[in-house]
Amino acid sequence: MAPVHTPDLVHAPLAPVELPPVAAPPPMRVSAAPPAPPPKRSGGGGIPKWAIAAGIVAVLGGAAYILLGRGKAAAPGAAAVPAPPAHQVAAPADTTHRQAADAAAAGVGYIRVIGDLPDEAIIWLDSTQQHGRTFSAAPGSYNLEIETDDFEPWEKQIAVRVRDTTRVRVELVLKSDSSQSR
Repeated sequence: MAPVHTPDLVHAPLAPVELPPVAAPPPMRVSAAPPAPPPKRSGGGGIPKWAIAAGIVAVLGGAAYILLGRGKAAAPGAAAVPAPPAHQVAAPADTTHRQAADAAAAGVGYIRVIGDLPDEAIIWLDSTQQHGRTFSAAPGSYNLEIETDDFEPWEKQIAVRVRDTTRVRVELVLKSDSSQSR
């Protein structure tokens, strides 16, 4: 590309520019003592103590829920309750969270029976026997029944909603002496 000449530009030699003097930096002082370490944070660093305590409380609470939610231990000398068939045995505790997540994704709800029930109580949901006091069900209306040897039959209509737990409080009434002698 050829240079472009413009008549209004003047090409003159540059005049030297004088810069102001620059002050020299102060001399560095060297001491024999090593530099002080940075101040330490209180609490020891790492995970805060309150977070560790909260985690321990959560684990213990979960363990208590699992242990206490499966019913009371049988009294010494009481008749043994037969174990449910293998295909109806509750899932191990390590799969509980995964199953809960799968159930929530599938659009189910839960029913939790609350109250003092004897160990031999049988819980029926629309004529289907349930095992345990908390179980899942598809959304809808159901008939919940509880049978025992020593108490009057108990029955109630309940509704189940998606991803919700329907808590049902049960208060059983002892059978009268005349009904037990049958």
